[in-house]
Amino acid sequence: ETLVADFPDVKIQLAHYGTPKLLEGGEIHYGRLEEPIRLIRDHANLSCDLAAYQHMIRQDEPYPYWTALKIVEIMVKGIGADRIQWGTDWPYLGHQPYPELIRSIREADFLKEGEADKILGLNALKFLEEP
Repeated sequence: ETLVADFPDVKIQLAHYGTPKLLEGGEIHYGRLEEPIRLIRDHANLSCDLAAYQHMIRQDEPYPYWTALKIVEIMVKGIGADRIQWGTDWPYLGHQPYPELIRSIREADFLKEGEADKILGLNALKFLEEP
C-alpha cells in the first residue's frame, strides 16, 4: 500500500486478483477478496487481473463454473469492471479450456452490457495507453 501511495501516477496491475489465498482446507473463502478490493478501490492507479481464478474450478464442476465466476462477480461488485483484466495464468490452465472460461464470462448474467468486453480485452488496451 505504501508503494502504491508513493507512486500514484504509475499504473499497477495486481496479479491473481491481488493474490489472496482463497482455497484452504478444500473450501473457497471468498471473503478474503475484501482486502485486495479495498486496496484497489482506495488507489485509482491500481487494477487487477483474473489469472489463476480458474484453479478454483473442480474437474467435475459443470459449466458455467460458478466457483470461478463468483470471484469475477465479487470483484466487479467491489471495484467495477473497468479495473479488471482477463488473465490466463498460462501455462497453468487448470481443468477447463480457455474458450469455455471466456464464454462463461461473456454469458455471465451479473455483467452489464459491454463489461465482458472490457474485462476480456478493452481494459488491457487501456492499461497500456500512455497517461
